[in-house]
Amino acid sequence: MGLEAKILVFGFLMLYCFRAYPVTVGADSLVSVEPATTFPAASTSNQILQFAFMQNGFSFADATISCTFGAAFPVAGTISLRGGTLYLNTDLLFQNPANLLSTGYVWGNNHQVDLSQSITWLPATFQSAFRDTSIFLNNDFTIAGTVKFLGTCLLDGRWNNVALGQGANLIIGHNAKLTLRNMELNYLLGYKIKCLDDSASLVLDNVRWAQSGDYTFTRGSILFLDEVYVSGQYVFNFSPTLTSTIGTDSMLYFDMGTKFCYSPAVPKRTLLFMNDSTSRLYLNGCSLVATRTGLDLVQGSLIIDNAVTFSSQAHFSIEGIRLKDTLNTIICGGGALNLFGNIIFN
Repeated sequence: MGLEAKILVFGFLMLYCFRAYPVTVGADSLVSVEPATTFPAASTSNQILQFAFMQNGFSFADATISCTFGAAFPVAGTISLRGGTLYLNTDLLFQNPANLLSTGYVWGNNHQVDLSQSITWLPATFQSAFRDTSIFLNNDFTIAGTVKFLGTCLLDGRWNNVALGQGANLIIGHNAKLTLRNMELNYLLGYKIKCLDDSASLVLDNVRWAQSGDYTFTRGSILFLDEVYVSGQYVFNFSPTLTSTIGTDSMLYFDMGTKFCYSPAVPKRTLLFMNDSTSRLYLNGCSLVATRTGLDLVQGSLIIDNAVTFSSQAHFSIEGIRLKDTLNTIICGGGALNLFGNIIFN
């Protein structure tokens, strides 16, 4: 055998000996406290089994890694996914001290990720994505980069503050639904929360929505549940093609100095709908502006408090803001109701 052939055979043998095999951590019968584990490059079908106690964390070598998590115990230590994919067969519960160093793709399979108090941000080094996952927070939290939500997802703040960093974007994917619940959401502006297309939907449930600049919603739909408070002296541009709804026993509240601009991308007057008589649109010292498309408020309750301005850009009365006689209109508090343009009470 010639020298070149020997080198080639040696190379094949080295590749065979050192190629990455799937790594299995723990067992399904006996509890084992595992050391910090790194899943090697190019390894797939890795597993963390039921009785693995990952108190020292785990990490992926790179974005080619995938691993199935099935442990019954909480995870602590440093976790770094480096853009890889984690499949959940059980809930993933973090306990202090835990540190989320980098993220990746989490396929939740309708399980939950419960972040410990020591985890206070979602880093931006790698793009994050969640599919069919419920995420729970236990501290004030910052989202630094782009996060994509697929399937049906929940982000529950447990009444902590959630800040959207300068590079943060929450994108709701095709046929996906994201529920934001029990949080104060800060630094909203531009298109930081958006639906990829009209098949996607956003649910705001008990949310304080604090804008730091003008915000625009263009695609998909929003369901407002319980109490949703919009604050910040900026514009909420409402420009979708589908109907958004204020739910039963729910309220959409615009605070002092805010401006709700009804400017749909299609000429439809009823893209903000109140579900029934218990649905409330509360305007407190703010402005409601409608473009030439016009706006019909048909049912539910419209509550006007302090100095509220209604402004219509209509050229004709048929294009104006119309408050139907089926709408329960309540004027309370001080100040005046300022009307500009075609405003019709009938």
